[in-house]
Amino acid sequence: MPDDLSSDDLGHRQCRRCQAIRPLHEFPASLRANGSVKFGSYCPPCQKAYQREWYLAHRENALAAAAARREAEKAKRVPPPPAADPRPLREAVGFTTFANPRKQGNAGLGIAIAYFSRIGVEVAIPLTDTQRYDLIIVHDRGLERVQVKTTTMKDYGSYVVHLRTIGGNKSQVKTRPFDPSDYEWLFVVCGDATAYLVPSGAITSRQSLSLGKRYEAYRLED
Repeated sequence: MPDDLSSDDLGHRQCRRCQAIRPLHEFPASLRANGSVKFGSYCPPCQKAYQREWYLAHRENALAAAAARREAEKAKRVPPPPAADPRPLREAVGFTTFANPRKQGNAGLGIAIAYFSRIGVEVAIPLTDTQRYDLIIVHDRGLERVQVKTTTMKDYGSYVVHLRTIGGNKSQVKTRPFDPSDYEWLFVVCGDATAYLVPSGAITSRQSLSLGKRYEAYRLED
């Protein structure tokens, strides 16, 4: 048989179920062990109808077999190692919540300064508090700005930190959403003494940040 035969050259076959005569290439095909092609006896609509009838007739057995396969696959799986509890950052050990938010902010600032100093990064503090960042760090790549925040609030098991800033006076309160151009790094101290150093470019929210699995790579380790 020539290698370049088209599907029209394969001939026709009569469906054993509906008796319709259709081109042979429309019938399902499978490969025999000897390499030859075997065509099915049912046309596609009849094959589909037959499979549904068979399933309905053997539904309970099919479901039981599928459940058994799932259990067998589950038994073969290697259980993942238990997740290790996040270790606290040594500078943050003893971090407590203060009723006065300024005191708590100062505690977070002190932790950030101590951490950067320990790893050999020079730290500068802005002269005033009107900037949208709290620290400037100096390293081999130059100068970068750092915003420091603390949080003891959790949502669905993850610490949440507010990104927006609130200002104004007694007569008018202004809320400003997070802008990634305000600083290069966000340093967060959490209530369990863990800490995160997140690049501003990795933050997609503009109001608050949930420090879940997505940001686990930015958690600081001693």
